[in-house]
Amino acid sequence: MVSFREAARMLDEEIEALPEEIFQGLNGGVNFLPETKKDGSGLCVMGLYHHNAMGRYVELYYGSFCAVYPDADEEEFRKVLRKTLHHELTHHLEGLAGDRSLEKWDDRHRAEIIARRDGGPTDSPLFVGGYTGPGENSVLRRRRYPAGGHGGRGPEK
Repeated sequence: MVSFREAARMLDEEIEALPEEIFQGLNGGVNFLPETKKDGSGLCVMGLYHHNAMGRYVELYYGSFCAVYPDADEEEFRKVLRKTLHHELTHHLEGLAGDRSLEKWDDRHRAEIIARRDGGPTDSPLFVGGYTGPGENSVLRRRRYPAGGHGGRGPEK
């Protein structure tokens, strides 16, 4: 099992590997939370993108990763962490563009997962993610700011 601290280090590396432009307008950054997050139907939620009165931000849930991938080695954990980060950042970029295609895909996909779980027909692979309202308070906050100030990592102006 990958520790919370090790997973946070991996997340920092994945964030630093992305172009700064992706993080423009993401004023709340990427938050890494220790808890397991479940939706109303009991599915584990790996991450969420939020756009609300508090701003735009991403939350990733370490406990959910551990619940869904309890035997993941470091390489597999990093892979699913990266995939989830990219998924939630895609919600951010689509939100800036006024596009909700991925959100609609998530809704359809979630319905298929629930149908599979409940014995109904489905033809979709498992992926749990989403775009909903605000989550819990952050424990670790990872921010990436647009260029300017503090070596390109300073606050937005």
